[in-house]
Amino acid sequence: CRAAEAFDAVLVDVPCSGEGRIRASSAELEHWCTTGCTSFLERRRELQLQLLRSGWQALREGGVLVYSTCTLNSTENEEV
Repeated sequence: CRAAEAFDAVLVDVPCSGEGRIRASSAELEHWCTTGCTSFLERRRELQLQLLRSGWQALREGGVLVYSTCTLNSTENEEV
C-alpha cells in the first residue's frame, strides 16, 4: 500500500451485488436470480476483501475505518 498508515479515517465503499436495490428495480431482481450467482458473489467478495485490506493498511493506528455496501447479503457484509 503506497499510503501505508497515512489516514486517520478511511471509508471503504465497496462495489457489491446491489441486492439492496432489488425493490427499486425489477431489472436488479432479474440480474440477482440468474445462473452463476454464487461465483459472482465469490468474485465480488474477493474484490471487497482486497479493498478492505488496502483501506486497513492506509489507516493510522487508532484510526476509524468504515466499511459500506449497498447489499443485505451477509456474504458481502458480516462475512467479509
